[in-house]
Amino acid sequence: MEAKLPHGPAAVLAALHFCAPAPKALAELSETEWRDVIGFTDRSGLTLILRSVARHYFPQWLRERTDRDLDKNRQRLRRTQGLYHALDERLRAAGIDYVALKGLTQCLHFPTPADLRVQFDVDLFVPPENVRRAGETIQAIGSNPSA
Repeated sequence: MEAKLPHGPAAVLAALHFCAPAPKALAELSETEWRDVIGFTDRSGLTLILRSVARHYFPQWLRERTDRDLDKNRQRLRRTQGLYHALDERLRAAGIDYVALKGLTQCLHFPTPADLRVQFDVDLFVPPENVRRAGETIQAIGSNPSA
């Protein structure tokens, strides 16, 4: 038997289709389905992306919630950008090589704008011989390194 996606997630994926987006199925969702859909998109990191293409299909409570979410994400993005700059400045000054992984460092390679991607941390690779010094440097700017 073929597995079938529930109506809500199927409507979300149809709305987000790259070649032929079809958001109209979102208009048919019930209140209960919308609540299930948002649980799905929140867990999947798709809520703000869906908002960018289909906000006008959202019920009022969800438009208001995602407006607040976008504002909070933009604030977090500014803080994260500041953290990246501070880390870069301090690690370079200490002569510590590193590579920034994932998150904002990859935004130029994806079609999704940075303010629609939720990021809560910064991931760095530091050569093993510099991990201790990098950790001390990161702590000095008030951030919490974890290996």
